[in-house]
Amino acid sequence: MKTVAAAVLALAVFAGTGLAQEPVTPSDDGGHRYLAEIVDSIFAVGPAEFFALDLPADPEGARAIHLSGTVSVADRKGDIMVRLFRVADYQNWLKKKGGQKGSPFWTSKRSRSITLDHDLPLDSRVVVLLDNGYSVRTPKRVRTQLQLQYEQIGAPAASAAAPVGEATPADDLVVPRSNTEENIPPPPPPPDEGTP
Repeated sequence: MKTVAAAVLALAVFAGTGLAQEPVTPSDDGGHRYLAEIVDSIFAVGPAEFFALDLPADPEGARAIHLSGTVSVADRKGDIMVRLFRVADYQNWLKKKGGQKGSPFWTSKRSRSITLDHDLPLDSRVVVLLDNGYSVRTPKRVRTQLQLQYEQIGAPAASAAAPVGEATPADDLVVPRSNTEENIPPPPPPPDEGTP
């Protein structure tokens, strides 16, 4: 990965209104890069089980090139493994009987806290697998914080209409409700006492 001095990374966060992106500087090869936080959650992984996270599809005009973040056990004790798969390899790994054998392109050691810092294959989407399969008795609560670094490969159609530094919301996303009391709708009126 290039140093921060060579390629300044701006932070982009998925919000309910779409991908908010700050202006970025070009990388050495002329493309723009930005980071997007894609996961910040705690997942329950049962004993002898695993939990798979599909990384999001590339947005129009960009491609995911690097995955970074941390995966850690939120409980007092315990450890977890992380495996990174191409989607097709993950499907073959699940089958395990006959045919092609799927295998991850990266597997961590069992640890309480795992740091991810990996370039992604450009030809496939990726699955992040939180693996607790070796622990037959202990469930785990796993805190997962992941970011994707994207590289712009062309100007998206929406960016031509939007002013610089302003993101346009996607049509199919729900606008999140504010947490302020002014925006909470009033309660419904009480039922009429004269109606049965």
